[in-house]
Amino acid sequence: MARLAYQEKQRKQCFICEKRRIIGITIGSQFMCETCERDVVSTDTSDSNYSFYLHRLERLKVSLPRHFH
Repeated sequence: MARLAYQEKQRKQCFICEKRRIIGITIGSQFMCETCERDVVSTDTSDSNYSFYLHRLERLKVSLPRHFH
């Protein structure tokens, strides 16, 4: 599900999986690959990966401007 607006010319490191990917989104100064974006939004709270994603998403607090906290 590649969206043209999401494409980047160079590989960036995903702050969730820490792999270098081309397609994804940038939130604040953090890059999230398309695979992790899909996994984060579709993971149920009862899933064993939920706490992992929650912990990784806390990194956004550091990168977003203060008025977004």
